[in-house]
Amino acid sequence: MTTIIKASLWCFAFGFAIRLAAQDNIQPSLMVFPSDNLLYRLKCVEKVPFEGDTLIKRNYQKAFLENSDLNFIISGIQDAFGQKGYPIEDLQQSLKSLERRKMDKRLEQTNLDIKTLLMMEARPDIILEITYELRKTGMEYKFSFDLRGLDAYTNKAVANAVNPGEGTIGNDVKTLMMEQLENNMTNFTQSLNEHFTRLREQNAREIIVRFEAKGDGISDFRREKCGTVAYQQWFKNWLLNHVEIKTVKPSPARPSELEFTQIKIPLKDKDGIPITAGDWIYPIIEDISKQCGVEAYDNTQGLGEAVIILVKE
Repeated sequence: MTTIIKASLWCFAFGFAIRLAAQDNIQPSLMVFPSDNLLYRLKCVEKVPFEGDTLIKRNYQKAFLENSDLNFIISGIQDAFGQKGYPIEDLQQSLKSLERRKMDKRLEQTNLDIKTLLMMEARPDIILEITYELRKTGMEYKFSFDLRGLDAYTNKAVANAVNPGEGTIGNDVKTLMMEQLENNMTNFTQSLNEHFTRLREQNAREIIVRFEAKGDGISDFRREKCGTVAYQQWFKNWLLNHVEIKTVKPSPARPSELEFTQIKIPLKDKDGIPITAGDWIYPIIEDISKQCGVEAYDNTQGLGEAVIILVKE
């Protein structure tokens, strides 16, 4: 009997170790984008007015159609990281999916740009932004590139590989890019994995939550109250009671606008789906409406920055 129990315990421990090892091998999902710098150079960015502001309108479809090198570069980077075991969110397939479902029409009605929509649809953990250029200088070419790994929720740089201009006699852009990527892959992936390991160990990623008052009903979050507590304190208390790690930091912008940074939320829901800032704020919106007697709604426009609008009649 004792032998059977020991064998059972050993099997359980072995199985648990395997599950832990499998979890340790989980890698962040990636999505590769041409950088804004590259899009400007390819004349695939324009500035458009929107409600008194200026928005950046990126045209990825034009970039891919008019620049065959870009297709090869993006697909080459995706393949290289895919072979290392990273889940890849394909940019061109995501573009086709948005176009097929006519989601791009939303861009005409809001200040959401195509990159934000793509990221909200794909929900990558990390975005890779690539800039490259091949210039002829005398008898040789100079190939420069900059590959940056950015946390998709905070936009903070977590990995970088750069070469300001290496002389070469070849002019095959994809070959040159893949050679440089191979030379930098070990250090780059190590930085990516270290960042994502920290997130998984904490089971928490960082977001921003911003509150804005519209209309004349609320003029100052610091002085006006939800029940017996000033709105600013009510927001802070709610956030502290619901975050994974209590690092909430208020950053007042103006009396009718309040931002909280360093909010740590779970990486995924119970079904294993990545949680965005917009997903996480639904409960607070409901509680604001019930407890503060005001209308509250979601105006989130990105993976890691939630915007809650309050309207009081």
